[in-house]
Amino acid sequence: MKETKNILENEALRKAPFTVPEGYFDTVEESVRARMEKPAGRTSPWTILKPALLTACMFLVILGIGYATLSLTGTLGSRAENAAVLAEASVEEAQLDEAISEVPDEELLEYLTETVSWPDLQLFLAENL
Repeated sequence: MKETKNILENEALRKAPFTVPEGYFDTVEESVRARMEKPAGRTSPWTILKPALLTACMFLVILGIGYATLSLTGTLGSRAENAAVLAEASVEEAQLDEAISEVPDEELLEYLTETVSWPDLQLFLAENL
C-alpha cells in the first residue's frame, strides 16, 4: 500500500504564484479616491432637463398606445354619443319592462314554456344568478 504524503509540506506549493510590484498598495488608495471624486465643474441645463424630457416622452408614448388601442377597437367615441346610446338603452328597457308588466302571468308563462328550452333556461339562470 502506498504511503500518503502531506501536500502542505511541499515547498513549491507554499510559494505565492503571483507577485505585486513594490509600493503598489501605497498608491492604491489615492488612485481610487481620484476616480471617485466628482469632477469640479458646472452642471449643464441638459443634464437636468434630460431625465424630465425622457419621462415626458415615455408618457406620450404610453398615451399614444392607449389612444391607438381605443381607436382600433372602436371603443373611442364622444361622450355625447355614449350618453345618447345609454339613454336610448334605458328608454328601451323601461318600455320593455312596462310592456311585460301588462302581459298576464299565465300568458307569459305559456309563451316561455313554448319558446324557451330547458337547457337555454339553465344557461340563462347560470349566467344571471
